[in-house]
Amino acid sequence: MGLLSVLPALNAVAGKLLDYIPDPAQKARAAQEFQDKLLDLAQSTDAAQAAVDRTEAGSASLFVAGWRPAIGWVCAACLALYYLPSFVIGEAFWVEACWRAQGVTPRPELGIGDITGLLASLLGIGTLRTVEKLQGVARHKL
Repeated sequence: MGLLSVLPALNAVAGKLLDYIPDPAQKARAAQEFQDKLLDLAQSTDAAQAAVDRTEAGSASLFVAGWRPAIGWVCAACLALYYLPSFVIGEAFWVEACWRAQGVTPRPELGIGDITGLLASLLGIGTLRTVEKLQGVARHKL
């Protein structure tokens, strides 16, 4: 879980704690200090993650820098070998059901939401990979 995902909860808790400070000036000062510390924490976390990303991108090892392509190929294989045939077969059965009912029946649910969420995330990571290549930090050998 990333720091950004817990910031709203931390702000809510801090807001409730700050309600116990009676002096408005002290309350505002404490709230500003809390926000500054959260910002410093978020920036240091981002810098640490960027350092890890640079190290991974510069590695020649397939097991270090190859996880992004591996996950991409697994996702592509899943789409090609499971969801595409399921769609074609499901559509064929749906057309037959409509034919028998002599009207349009509800389409079957394919459960493709799971893989499309992963695919959308991977496409974002693919964009990051393009940025790595443009900046010259991409690995060129396996």
